[in-house]
Amino acid sequence: MAPSMNATIRTESICRGCLESDDEPVLIFREKQQSKESALSPPLTTHSSVFPRKPVDVWSDESIHETVSFWELSPAETKISRDLGRRLEDLDYHQNTPDNVLRFLLARSFKLHAAERMFRKMVAWRMAHNVASIPKETRPHQELLDRYPGAVLQGRDKDGDLVFVSRTGSLDGPGTLRRFGREQMIHYCIWLREFICEWIVTFEQEHGMKMRHRAIIEDQHGLPLLHVIPNRPLLSAFGEML
Repeated sequence: MAPSMNATIRTESICRGCLESDDEPVLIFREKQQSKESALSPPLTTHSSVFPRKPVDVWSDESIHETVSFWELSPAETKISRDLGRRLEDLDYHQNTPDNVLRFLLARSFKLHAAERMFRKMVAWRMAHNVASIPKETRPHQELLDRYPGAVLQGRDKDGDLVFVSRTGSLDGPGTLRRFGREQMIHYCIWLREFICEWIVTFEQEHGMKMRHRAIIEDQHGLPLLHVIPNRPLLSAFGEML
């Protein structure tokens, strides 16, 4: 199973109607083609400025201080973060940054060795599957985009985080699995999440801001559970997709 993205999971009921903007939420990545005037997503191509290789000074005192200040870490948490950074010096990978590594410490309650194992497994999996190149080298079949859309909502939630919505409920699981196969469905989900992560990084850079979390909604409205529960191949594919 692919390592999961680090994110704050909230229920749909909490997120509905809690955006800062007074406007109705607008999907950045729509099921239908948007006009150039209304399209909010960046170009599909991946730029080196978005997914750069790890610079030599990425673990500089200045970078660490910025992370410590942003996350309001205690002295003990700061020490563990620095220790983990030193343990990961052998990993020349673009996600080996104080901000990204800290998310793994948070996920493992600042247990140094557990966070290190988790981070190394993530990097090994991404490198083995060449995940960083997927958004720029491939584009999913349009039918997959229509059957299983995902989007970032315009505006932010009450905590100031962006909200990503995945429309699982619109997916004809058995039919899509027969039509495209397990591997292509999983590949599409990886593409979608990488595309959204790239968009979020670009959004933060353009607006000069950082966000601690990404809220994720798996909208299952309309999902025919009677077709899903008895279907072991589909359940297995869903497990890897999520």
